[in-house]
Amino acid sequence: MNKKVLAVGLVAGSLLLGGGAWWWTGSGGGSSADALPVTSELLPTLALPEVDVDGLSGFDEREKAIILQLRKKYGERIAGVPLQMEVIANLRDLLQKLYPQDWQQRLLRILAAAFPAQAPELIELYARLLRYEEWLEKVLPHMQFDSAEARSQVMWAKRVELFGEAAYLIWAVELRELKLKEQLKELGQSTAPFQDKSKTYIDALRATYGDRVIGPEAPHLTQNLTRFLELGSVQQDLKSVSVQERQQRLREFRQAMGLGEDALKRWDELDVERDTVRTAGDTYMAERARLDALPAGPEREAKLQALQDRLFGAEATFIRNEEASGHYRFKTPQTLGVN
Repeated sequence: MNKKVLAVGLVAGSLLLGGGAWWWTGSGGGSSADALPVTSELLPTLALPEVDVDGLSGFDEREKAIILQLRKKYGERIAGVPLQMEVIANLRDLLQKLYPQDWQQRLLRILAAAFPAQAPELIELYARLLRYEEWLEKVLPHMQFDSAEARSQVMWAKRVELFGEAAYLIWAVELRELKLKEQLKELGQSTAPFQDKSKTYIDALRATYGDRVIGPEAPHLTQNLTRFLELGSVQQDLKSVSVQERQQRLREFRQAMGLGEDALKRWDELDVERDTVRTAGDTYMAERARLDALPAGPEREAKLQALQDRLFGAEATFIRNEEASGHYRFKTPQTLGVN
């Protein structure tokens, strides 16, 4: 067999910030000074052994397995910057666990052996990743922003500076989620009918996460149901109609989110149960206020305990324990369809 021998002289990431993933968004706010650019002077060249592309000489068994898996999965090239970034990030996470002492060196050697034609391209992308992470770690936390939107704009400017238009593909999920967040903000103030708002919301969910977000097995289903129902305008809609109409609206919304008949019935029952508890809670808070006006002492405490037992039964003990710690569950307004 003819063996191609690739002489590899790669750069290792001495500026790598431990634990930073490529999708990391950073935190905080600081100075306007930029991080030092990642260059070959900052990433010292390693004298690496020759990489036998066919025989994989110079690698241990685990490294060989990784290289072969990368070749099998992606072929000779990794197409597109977003996928390249994903491969680099996943490979880095794996090597940090397998080789905590020298994973930086192994990372670039493995990438070059798996994708020899793309070695310079991948090294350059890796250097940009390091520069972005350095900026996130050392610059962004010291910057001051008037709003979350201003901070986001600065982060996007840095991403585009380092990755060009590919930044919008690399962080495409974040972009879609930002759009969903903006849509939710608008819906929270919308005067459109409940049914129109729910349709707009479900369409926005699909645009962000795909059709998998709808259905009884959809990930984060309860969270997505709650996120809509907690909107101010939605709560106003639900409170402005009769109990029967409210129940119908909730059922239609949950059905549109993909729930089956059995699940819808369970939610119907839970809504009724919550309403019953809230009615008892409202009664309790009103009567408790009258008891609080009485002189403190054993008689008032006995009346309060009797009230709790009458309204909440076995749950009364939990009510007393909560109030002893300073928490009064019925002081918080009910979020219809949620609690």
